[in-house]
Amino acid sequence: MRREAIFLMLVLCASHAQVVTGGGNVTRLEFLQSNLSNGWDGIYGQVVLGTETNFSYAVIGGAITQVDLIAQEPQCTVASQSLHVIAVNATNLTLPLQPGNLSVLDAIAIGRDNGSAAFTQNSSFLLSYGNFSDVPTLYTFTDNVASPYFREGYLNDALGDLVFVADVVDDKPDWNGSTSDYQMILPQAGTDYTLFVGSVYSCATPPLPTPSQPPTVAVHKLYISPPEMFTVPTGSAFEADFVVQNMGGFTENGIGVTLSCPAAFSCDAVYIPTLNAGGRKNVSLPITATGTGQFVLTVCANDTDTSACREFIVNVIPQCNASSDCGNGSFCQSGICEPKKTPGKQCNDNNQCLSGVCNGTVCGYCAVDSDCPSDQVCSDGSCVNVLCPCGSVINHACISYECCADTDCGKCQICSGNSCVDKKFSILIATGAQTGMEEDQPVRVQILGNNGQGVPGAEVFTNDTRVYTDANGYATIPAPYDGVIYASADCYPTTGLMFTIVKKGAFAIPQQVLVGVDTSIRILDSHGLPIAGAVVQVDGTTLTTDSNGMVHYTFNSPGIKSISAQDAGYDIPGMTVNVTQEASCGYPNAISLMFNSANIWQLWLISVLFAIANFFLIRYMTRRITRGLPVSGTLLQLAYAGVPPLIAAIPGTGLGICLMSNIVVVQLMAGLAVVAWQRLRQQGADKGKPEQKKRR
Repeated sequence: MRREAIFLMLVLCASHAQVVTGGGNVTRLEFLQSNLSNGWDGIYGQVVLGTETNFSYAVIGGAITQVDLIAQEPQCTVASQSLHVIAVNATNLTLPLQPGNLSVLDAIAIGRDNGSAAFTQNSSFLLSYGNFSDVPTLYTFTDNVASPYFREGYLNDALGDLVFVADVVDDKPDWNGSTSDYQMILPQAGTDYTLFVGSVYSCATPPLPTPSQPPTVAVHKLYISPPEMFTVPTGSAFEADFVVQNMGGFTENGIGVTLSCPAAFSCDAVYIPTLNAGGRKNVSLPITATGTGQFVLTVCANDTDTSACREFIVNVIPQCNASSDCGNGSFCQSGICEPKKTPGKQCNDNNQCLSGVCNGTVCGYCAVDSDCPSDQVCSDGSCVNVLCPCGSVINHACISYECCADTDCGKCQICSGNSCVDKKFSILIATGAQTGMEEDQPVRVQILGNNGQGVPGAEVFTNDTRVYTDANGYATIPAPYDGVIYASADCYPTTGLMFTIVKKGAFAIPQQVLVGVDTSIRILDSHGLPIAGAVVQVDGTTLTTDSNGMVHYTFNSPGIKSISAQDAGYDIPGMTVNVTQEASCGYPNAISLMFNSANIWQLWLISVLFAIANFFLIRYMTRRITRGLPVSGTLLQLAYAGVPPLIAAIPGTGLGICLMSNIVVVQLMAGLAVVAWQRLRQQGADKGKPEQKKRR
């Protein structure tokens, strides 16, 4: 299938027949299927002969519209004719024409809907403006296949305007299962096109004689002059005027003038007793038009010898679009103004009733509430009591309260004083005090809603702890560091309660305090933040902490010393320190146990001696392995023995001599054990050698 099937407006199959057309009624179809485009419109319809007229059409996109057109009637007996519906996106054509430039069309019909995808063929068109070859061409669809009848070409005029031409055929099967004289598609929503019919005639005989010129050959010939298009409101009766002429050389008798009308129309006929040769007769045919749209009717004049027919267009417009278009006593129904209905008559809406009230089936008896008692209203044409379960009735109306119960309000509201208010709650102290509360002290709180009831399942939290309230809204939580307790629950905005908290403080003092050495004493709160401005008592001396919460003090004598501090809003427990003469590890280690609590410098001395011993032990243990190796073997042995003291000498690692001396001792013990095991193994090997010689 050609790519043009992607978007041709007239591509319809049986499943498309959702729009019902009849009698040539104008129809519009909004396309919902993926193979149709919203950038193009389709038009179709009948072409009748008469006085050529132009038609203005605006593309809306995705629509099919019936447009019936009038072509210029030839003034001769036609041997051949070529009719085309021509559409130009301007008010008129500017000659000369040339085959269409697809790049110009692609620029406005973009994507898969472009012109190159549609106009995939080329053909020739004979127009009154000339004969054109290699014109981009497509065939619109009928019954889901490209119709050989409905050909359309694309040209450009001298100004580059878009010009589309469609062949006019005689009642061929069209897209909706009916018949049409043409089909064509037009691109670009919002574009106005001028439509008209181009005619090319070839006469078989000289021009037809006028009524004052009798025919040169005696024949029977009737002729109906082309009427104008009739535009009438739906449902109205009008007189359609026609001129019947006798163009032959005989007197015609008993001429019947009849109309072929759509089923929804009512049409009459007239009778012309006699019409002399060259004579003419004005006739009026009554027509009652029903429905809306454009209809093609046929009028025929015939007797026993000859007949003539003429198609013409009746444009039926709605009598009204809304009831406001009708008088006070009428309403608009199906485009016709109908008299309003009396009470008890069937109705569909209030506009149809004289009382102004339709209860959905019949017109009511009361029109306004003032026809009823003050506690009643006019409902569906009857007076009924005002229902007011939550409010008061005043002057036929229930002045409703906003609410009478919580259920009358939204999920996150309660009813208070007949008004819906947003839920909110407050935090109450159940046990404890709101001032002077100590950090981490258990605080029992109750979360109360603005209805005075405890809120169960509410989240009570601080920056450190989260708990939930019980069925009565109670919860117990430690007093927070920052002094703020929060609460939140579904539908309740988060709220908070601030306390005056006594925070916890503590001393941070070096593990070992020596006589004569400057000691840094720091005070920190429970979150590790410094407490500045605290008053500190150290060994009888008063000091004040700086911005880092620190004071410095040098002890002059050894012993157990007391330290205390005070600061408003803090609870700082006092402490004691053991001031010593010289540095020690502060915890047992191997060398201290060997040498009766060796101090730091003794640890260093003994550790260095042990490291030297470890070098010779590892050298002895690995003598066979490193024999023959370069100096790098000795470097490894030195690293094994010397790394622990070196690490202890690096400040800030936390791996001082107190710890690394234990590593040196472990190395020494392990080395001695390995050497002893090697000696025992060697002795065993030496004893076995004489025994082996004897056996040999």
